[in-house]
Amino acid sequence: MLPIIVIGKGPSAIKIKSSSDYKIACCNNAIDFTDKVDYVFFNDVEPISYLKEGDLDKVDNVILPSFLNSKGIVDNFSVDGRCYWEDVINNIFPNIFKNKNILLHELYIGDNSRQNKNDNYPTLSDPDIGTVESCGETAISWILSQTHHRDIIICGIEKSGGYHPDFYKLDSDGNPINSGWGSAPQPSGYDRDYSRIEFRIDKSIASIRRLDEMGDVF
Repeated sequence: MLPIIVIGKGPSAIKIKSSSDYKIACCNNAIDFTDKVDYVFFNDVEPISYLKEGDLDKVDNVILPSFLNSKGIVDNFSVDGRCYWEDVINNIFPNIFKNKNILLHELYIGDNSRQNKNDNYPTLSDPDIGTVESCGETAISWILSQTHHRDIIICGIEKSGGYHPDFYKLDSDGNPINSGWGSAPQPSGYDRDYSRIEFRIDKSIASIRRLDEMGDVF
């Protein structure tokens, strides 16, 4: 099984050229850092709102939770801050996901039965640490549970947190554009998020390596 490079939006993110020697996965808008994407992960509606029609043309598979976090920015379709995936791709962003292969999962425990649904999507929750808490953890968890990849190489995902300058643009309210909200208290929450990723890697008997700014693995 080929190694898989997971690109996040942290300060260590670098541009990655696609190759037959590895697969590439991206945390939402990190697709800007490569020319071809095997898997892209979204937990929240907000990063999708910054996509333009055609941005996903280079993406083979879009990984979505059955209910995305919406934070009220799509009030017509949001219930208690969550938005069902069919509304997201068919009603809210009908031009973004055209002809895309969508793969679904249960983000939070109980989402399969949320709003009287009777879904049976694979869960990413772990019996020891519970529900995933970041998009990076979602990506790693899904890769470990739904694929055979065990050699995982990361960039733009780090204990110190923060964002690469390309993603740290402020909107009119002073919030970072394309960054996602971040559910953990910062900055200490980043260290917690990273530790959770390491736990899942160790539990799955996988390996995690990093890319430096020159693209070398260490």
